[in-house]
Amino acid sequence: MSLLITIVCFAISAGMLISLLTLLKRSKKMKKLIACVDQISDESLFFPAIDQFIDSIQDPEFAAKGEILKLWGLIKYQHDLPEIEACLERIDLSKIIIDPKNRRRNKIGLNEDSFYYLCFACSFKAYSQNNEELLNRLHEKVLEKEDYFQDQLFYQLYTASWAWYTKQGDCGEAVFMDLAQGLIKKMKCSRQMLDIYRNIAAAFLAGIAQARKDEELAQRVEKPVSNWASTEMGANILRDLGIHEISQSQVWSKAEDEPETKDEA
Repeated sequence: MSLLITIVCFAISAGMLISLLTLLKRSKKMKKLIACVDQISDESLFFPAIDQFIDSIQDPEFAAKGEILKLWGLIKYQHDLPEIEACLERIDLSKIIIDPKNRRRNKIGLNEDSFYYLCFACSFKAYSQNNEELLNRLHEKVLEKEDYFQDQLFYQLYTASWAWYTKQGDCGEAVFMDLAQGLIKKMKCSRQMLDIYRNIAAAFLAGIAQARKDEELAQRVEKPVSNWASTEMGANILRDLGIHEISQSQVWSKAEDEPETKDEA
C-alpha cells in the first residue's frame, strides 16, 4: 500500500512539474510579445520587432498571436489593403483555438488577448478610418471559427459591435446593456478582460445615445464612460468610435490638428 501511495504521489508531483515548466515557457514567450506591443507607438520600431518575433518563434500558436498583433499595426498605420489581406491570410485561428495535446479542450481562454486585438482593436481602427471593406474582411476572418465562440463573452460583444457598425436591428443595444450591467449569462470570459468588455459595451451605448440624442440613456452610462475616457485606452477607443459626448454635461472632442495619443489599448 505504501508503495502505491509513493507511486501516486510521484506521478502527481511529475505532472505538477511539467505544468509549471509549460507555464514558465509560455510566460517567456508572452514577455517577448508584450515587448513588441510596447513599441506600437513608433512604427519604425514596432514592425522590425514583431517581424523578428514571428520569424524566430518556433511555436505556431505564438506565431499566430504575433501575426494578429502585426495586423493591428498594419491597420493602425494604414498600410495598403493587399499587405493587410496577406497578413489576414497568414493568420490560422485554429492555432490559438485547438489544443493539439487535448482536442476536447480549446485554448481560447489562454489566448483571449489575441481575440481582443482581432475582434476589437483592429475593428476600432478600421471603423475610425471609414474602411468598410476592411471591416468586412475582419468580420469574415472572425466568422471562420465562429462555431468555437458561441459560449464566449467576447464573441457576444463582438456580434453586438458588428450590429452597431452596420446599423442592424437594435444596433447591439440589448447586449451592450446586459453586459454594462454585469449580466453575462454564463458566458466564458477571463477576469482580466471583463472590465474592459463592460467599458466597451458602455462606450457603444454612449454612441447609440449620441446618435439618437437619447439623454436618458446617456445619463445611464455617463459615469463609467467618463471614467474610462480619462484613461489612454478609453480615450483612444472612444475617439476611434467617433463618440464625442455622453450627455449635455459631459462633452469631449479631439480637434483635427491635435496630435494622436501614442499609447494604445
